[in-house]
Amino acid sequence: MKKTRFVLAIVLIIPFFTQCNNPVEHSQWRGPERNGIYPETGLLTEWPENGPELLWEFDELGLGHSSPVATNDKIFASGTIDSTTFIFAFDYEGNLLWKKALGLEWIKSFPGVRSTPLIYGDKGYLLSGRGVLNCFSTENGEIKWTRDIFNEFDGVNIMHGITENLLIDDGKLYCSPGGKVNNIIALDPNTGELIWSSPGNSDTSAYCSPIIINHNEQKYLVTCMSNAAIAVNADNGKLAWKYDFNYYWKVHGNTPIYKNGEVLVVDGFESGNFKLKISEDGQSVETAWKDTLLEDTFGEFVLMDGRLYGSCRFYNDSWVCLDWETGKKIHAQSDWGAGSIIAADGMLYCYGFNGEFGLVKPTTEGFDLVSKFQVKGKKKDHWAYPIIKNGKLMVRYANSLLVYSIKTK
Repeated sequence: MKKTRFVLAIVLIIPFFTQCNNPVEHSQWRGPERNGIYPETGLLTEWPENGPELLWEFDELGLGHSSPVATNDKIFASGTIDSTTFIFAFDYEGNLLWKKALGLEWIKSFPGVRSTPLIYGDKGYLLSGRGVLNCFSTENGEIKWTRDIFNEFDGVNIMHGITENLLIDDGKLYCSPGGKVNNIIALDPNTGELIWSSPGNSDTSAYCSPIIINHNEQKYLVTCMSNAAIAVNADNGKLAWKYDFNYYWKVHGNTPIYKNGEVLVVDGFESGNFKLKISEDGQSVETAWKDTLLEDTFGEFVLMDGRLYGSCRFYNDSWVCLDWETGKKIHAQSDWGAGSIIAADGMLYCYGFNGEFGLVKPTTEGFDLVSKFQVKGKKKDHWAYPIIKNGKLMVRYANSLLVYSIKTK
């Protein structure tokens, strides 16, 4: 009898440990931590003269400026064909598994899909430039639920269409309609039902994608709206703090960066960058330092080993390295065009808006350009952020998805 009970206990325990060892697959914009750093290892530290090996490409995505995302067995991308956005799923050999229409897309200024798909378990999520949020099956693209965040939550669209990359954390799907009442909302990822709504700063959105920070055991959502950087309590949406700014263009496309009670905000065009120190109780901020060097509109930045790396689009120094603590410039160079940046395995991957792609090694003096190649296509508007998964570098440009091998043999 004791032996039977022992066997039964083992049978009951095994599923528990299996579940713990198999967390939900979560693939999102700018990597697992939304900071541009990918946990890949064993990658090439130098590329051939013409760039890494191109494994395959798909040239029928349609218009778009969004990145692909990848799970262990699938790659997802979105594109706009004849004013309709589609979601595509591929295997790693480049075979198209399925293609699903999601609805009308933004076709005014810079037409085409702009938000990157968010994958969480067996569901995916995509926000159109018109403010329609779709939840779809990752197995076949079937639409599970839809919310029109402008019409349902008093939201207001912006000049170039809402451009927010969705975020899931702790059972909540966050989105920023930008309404007076429903400024930021949290939805149930499974049903789309509203969990909470926050008036935030009662301000329109500003092309920014939020982050979740954990400050003194309390989670906050931090983002930039048109006239302020703000933080709201992630549990209930209550406004914790705001940092006002009032600029003409209201383009704040760079996601804030958080470390040890401090948050960096980088504005496009006008104000440059400023680091804020959050109070112990999380209810206020003060300026730690402010500069005008990191002023790129939407190239994003990477924080590694106490240093910030990114580009400066409107100055002669295309790429810069700054000290996180002081904001002081450590190094700058313009050997290739300004653009977006990610990192993996101790190297920086710098994708120029003109299609030049650089592999860069950080050094004590700043950084060194190791390799460079030209991505196919016209030498402009290479805006989609690249990603790295399973030893593959994935680049989206206009109608094309290109997949390169960057794994060591």
